[in-house]
Amino acid sequence: MLGKIEKIDVSSMPSLQKLAESVGWNFTTERLHIYLSLGTMFGHRLHNEWISSAALFQYGTTIASIGSVIVHANYQGQGLGRSIMKRCLYEVERVGVPVSLVATSAGVPLYQSLGFQTVEFIHRFTHTHFVYEPIECKQVEIEQLREKKHITEIIHFDKMVFGANRSELLHHLMKKRSIGFIARNAEKSICGFGIAFPVGNFLHIGPLMADHTDIALQLIQAFLCQSAIPVRIDVPSRQSDFMRALCQLGFQETLVSPLMLLYAQQLPGKRNRLFGIADPALG
Repeated sequence: MLGKIEKIDVSSMPSLQKLAESVGWNFTTERLHIYLSLGTMFGHRLHNEWISSAALFQYGTTIASIGSVIVHANYQGQGLGRSIMKRCLYEVERVGVPVSLVATSAGVPLYQSLGFQTVEFIHRFTHTHFVYEPIECKQVEIEQLREKKHITEIIHFDKMVFGANRSELLHHLMKKRSIGFIARNAEKSICGFGIAFPVGNFLHIGPLMADHTDIALQLIQAFLCQSAIPVRIDVPSRQSDFMRALCQLGFQETLVSPLMLLYAQQLPGKRNRLFGIADPALG
């Protein structure tokens, strides 16, 4: 096997970007900074260049997420992917929590051999038209997110829906966001929110959480009104009504990926209120 597994730090970002490019992925500096700040990345290094990577994000004692599993195109088929996944799972087993990942089609056989099972699918939708026909829905109060004003409410709502405390992630996303919105019901309580940040040429919306579909649709339309670049969102398959509505707004489904889970039968939290994940790697 090539090289030994080492931890990856922020000084390695240029090499990681080259690694991603070798398989047709695009990692912005900001995105990698979030990964390296919030999680632990491992990789194999050869001639001072990274030829594999995987990122592990642990959310307390509730759940962990694995992402950015990459093996350089020139070194695939040599066991590096299995080796680096086992390194991540060793860390997970020390804490004793379930672990999820969003898989590529090429990675599914490896993950299945390690015991992962598909629990649902993540559907990527993109909107590139800059115009849309609004959908009427039950109106709630929508206001722009302000970190200092809203962060406590956002952390509490996210914990209820996701099932784990992601306060550090949310602080990072709020700082990196292009825009965000919070929804309030008639009692002025939070009933939904969304955060959007640039990923490549897209404005990625996620997390997007709401008490029901109408609120999620109102939030999505708020983002469409404000965005000057194409928009994308990664939607769990259980949100079938929401996905049909996205198509009415002019979104197109461009990718479907298995969401896989190990050491548990189902994901924690009130996932019926999750309409857009933060990021395939982050969960």
